[in-house]
Amino acid sequence: MRAPPPVDRHQTDPHAPDAPDEFVDEFVDEFVDAWAERRGLTATDGVGAVGDGDLLDAVGQLLRAQQVLDAALLTALGALDARGTTWADCGLRTASWLGAEHGLPRPVATRLTATARAARSSLDQIAPAVRDGRITLHHAAVLARLATPRVEPVVRACQSELIGLADGVRFEQWTREVQALVSAADPDGGHRPEGARDRARLRSGLGDSLHLDATFHGGTAQQVRAAIDDEVERRHRRHRELANEHADHQLPSHGELVAESLAELLRRGTSTRPGARPPVTDAIVVIHAGDPLAQDGSLGATAVGMTPDGVRLQDGTVRQLLCDAVLHPVVVDSLGVPLDLGRSVRAFSPAQRRAAMVRDGGCVHPGCDAPTTWTQLHHLDEVRLGGATDLGRSASLCPTHHAVWHSPGWSAQLRDDGHLDLTTPSGRQLVSQRHGRPPPGQDRQPPPGQDRRPPPLQ
Repeated sequence: MRAPPPVDRHQTDPHAPDAPDEFVDEFVDEFVDAWAERRGLTATDGVGAVGDGDLLDAVGQLLRAQQVLDAALLTALGALDARGTTWADCGLRTASWLGAEHGLPRPVATRLTATARAARSSLDQIAPAVRDGRITLHHAAVLARLATPRVEPVVRACQSELIGLADGVRFEQWTREVQALVSAADPDGGHRPEGARDRARLRSGLGDSLHLDATFHGGTAQQVRAAIDDEVERRHRRHRELANEHADHQLPSHGELVAESLAELLRRGTSTRPGARPPVTDAIVVIHAGDPLAQDGSLGATAVGMTPDGVRLQDGTVRQLLCDAVLHPVVVDSLGVPLDLGRSVRAFSPAQRRAAMVRDGGCVHPGCDAPTTWTQLHHLDEVRLGGATDLGRSASLCPTHHAVWHSPGWSAQLRDDGHLDLTTPSGRQLVSQRHGRPPPGQDRQPPPGQDRRPPPLQ
């Protein structure tokens, strides 16, 4: 994979329906005018002096102005994505750049980019419809999602009719109607294989929590629901019995029962397979060099537990895992940097990879949110040129950015604090991250000449 050649971020696109700058200026002017009509809301006395009728009107005006800005954003973002500017400028895809530079959550950035891409390529009526207030950005996202390759010609030809169905109808009702129409227009029929649409996603939350987001369809959905509902009912009866026996026993909520039942079903399933070992937790114990093991061989007082993803575990969780877990000790210095393990072979050892997990906490490319489990260790000094396989001369990179760093025009220089100064093919200077954050006291900087914060409205 190679990064495309640098592009001029100020170049114009001859195929664009309108010049993006003029398009944005027109919408921003309309937004400012709408805001100016209600600028009294920013007075020092706040909204307390505004009557109910004026407040209702003001919220409507602001929502209308938001639609104007959303339409401008779709047009500008579509052009930015088509040019590949963010990839050439900082090695991030458009959606990832939105998350890194502007703080958008990954699902929002991905959906917004896909909608802008569809608005630019095939669904040319959705941006004007958002601008005119006939639909919202959420309606546009639904149409973009439904315009799969099999039905894209039908959705494109029926844009006007599908947009018109939103008139005077709640968003949820409109979505159901449009989904039914598009499904009926599918040349292969509305039915799709169940397995192809089932999906689940795991992501780490705050502390040692884990978020599970799953969607099942058809027969699989019915099987999963039946199994969970049956276990929920069984556990609910058990909690009732405990509440009758112990007055201080609190009955869990339905959501807590579902989570409890799902965890129990997973434990039960893994323990009943013939010859299968029960699931064993994989954890890393970080030990400070200045706090050696106690005389009895126990862990030092400052030892902390972490998941392979670099998420710190609570003390109570660590004590529980010590009973039945695979523990990998990593010794760090006073700055928290893992000590070099002294290996000088071509391939990094498992111990070195665990140490890099603790040090980097994921992909070190600025703005990337790939977890440690997705990363590979990159040699800062090329092995073919005699570079050593040392922990201090390595960096954790996801496969995408590992390929980027090996592309022509990219260079990385190690700093005294262990971070890396990166130079892109366009000459832009970047600084690597650790655990998803830039070095202390150094925020991510926008390209020269660009201000990340918009000017205040007058």
